[in-house]
Amino acid sequence: MKVPREILDMERPPGTVVVYRKNGMYPVKKRGYTYDDEGKRHVVDGDIVGYFVNGGFVPSNGALPVGAPGRIDSKEWGNVAMCDMVFRDVLSDLTAFYSINDAVWLYCMCVIRTCYPDVKDYQIQRRYRESFLSEMYADVPMSRNSICLKLQDVGRESNRIRDFMRSRVGTIAIDEEVVIDGSLQQCESDVNTLSQVSRKTYKTGTRQYLMMYAYGSERHEPICSKVYAGNMTDGRAVADFIRSFGIEHGTIVADKGFRIGTIEAALKDLDGVHYILPLHRDELVITEYGMYDFDSHLKGTSVSCKKAEIPGTGRWLYSFRDPEIAADEERLYLEHHEEGYVPEEFALRKREFGTVVFQSDRDMDCAKVYSMYDDRWLIELMFRTYKVDFDLDDTRVHSDYSVVATNFVNFLSALLTSRLLRAFGAVKELETVPFGYTMDMLRCKRKSRVDGDEWENERYTEKDSDLLARLGLIDRPIVVLEPKKKAGRPKGSKDKKPRKKRSNSPSEATAITQR
Repeated sequence: MKVPREILDMERPPGTVVVYRKNGMYPVKKRGYTYDDEGKRHVVDGDIVGYFVNGGFVPSNGALPVGAPGRIDSKEWGNVAMCDMVFRDVLSDLTAFYSINDAVWLYCMCVIRTCYPDVKDYQIQRRYRESFLSEMYADVPMSRNSICLKLQDVGRESNRIRDFMRSRVGTIAIDEEVVIDGSLQQCESDVNTLSQVSRKTYKTGTRQYLMMYAYGSERHEPICSKVYAGNMTDGRAVADFIRSFGIEHGTIVADKGFRIGTIEAALKDLDGVHYILPLHRDELVITEYGMYDFDSHLKGTSVSCKKAEIPGTGRWLYSFRDPEIAADEERLYLEHHEEGYVPEEFALRKREFGTVVFQSDRDMDCAKVYSMYDDRWLIELMFRTYKVDFDLDDTRVHSDYSVVATNFVNFLSALLTSRLLRAFGAVKELETVPFGYTMDMLRCKRKSRVDGDEWENERYTEKDSDLLARLGLIDRPIVVLEPKKKAGRPKGSKDKKPRKKRSNSPSEATAITQR
């Protein structure tokens, strides 16, 4: 519907436009301009400067006027403020590849999905309006229909996503270790071409797509990601993944799903990229070089190790044995072979319990190899966090474009989560507190309106205020507390005035009476 003519004829600030709303109010926005890639200028709506309410213009600082329907005077602040504090630089990075409106939309989407992990697309607008994110970044379209359309637009411009990822890959240091892995993510859409049945999901009959990730083990955050068809193996996708993003430095710490031949073919002519690949326990090269005959151990641990060079190949073997893992594997083996126990077979398998053998094209210390693979749990944790089954029928995310855009939003959310984990880990009181509990604690910290449109933090406890100050969310003033007084009267404060002499003892009183 159009704005009534009587509203358009009313006096308002110059350079503004009136927007139609169903609730009877008409926001007045500044008229702005944006330029596309060809340099053409387009008119866009800017910030809200006021409202037409009850036939009159009411100036505003961007918020709904007092008494207006739909105005929210208390909003969740702590969780979105923490996200914005550690993630604000990514918004600047996004603006280098997207318009300011699209960059802010992507930014707000990943913040909401991080603060409310179980949120559905039809719930995002409510979460946005009830959190302080709507005050930090106002008038971001978050309705269900706008989300569907925006995902389509972002997915169509996949080169922008690729360029954004390449800019992050360009920050990889020469000696930085990069973990590359793939994960299947369920997607039952019959429309897009990415959803395929792989050899891993053939028996279950589910459709999935492959999500490749690169993770920086030193910076502890994801670097880039890309979506492939679900029936493509990790080893085949890694070659395209490395070429697409131009990964020229680092070490690929892969899993047993990768083949050495595939890795070496993918890294051909890339002298700065190396690999560390775990081998299956039945590989002949392990027996040939006696990798289970350990000759040293890692300092400060109970892990045994061995290093050997494969002559003429430029490859090295590294083997490790953890006695705690070996004891668990031995116990599980005996529990599952109570009836068919064969002593000879158990003796052969016992040497393999608790062991892992790596092959690499780098000559390193055993301790370095073990620490690099030990850090690999971080990317596994990230996959477990974001390997969710999107309700595609409900959110109508069907096409390839929507899947690509959704994966990009999830990548940004994974990046934000990694930074939050680092920020929480820097505070001693939060080192052992679960991530979800900390986010819930921050979500309970709200801001409320006072004196019109001014926002102030609500009253917090002494403990919470100290924690928010340690996180950098508030500047807590130093309050000098008076020393506590001891219970009771101070020493020497008794009344020292002369008192009336007490009556004498009974014998003395009798003697006085007889006198």
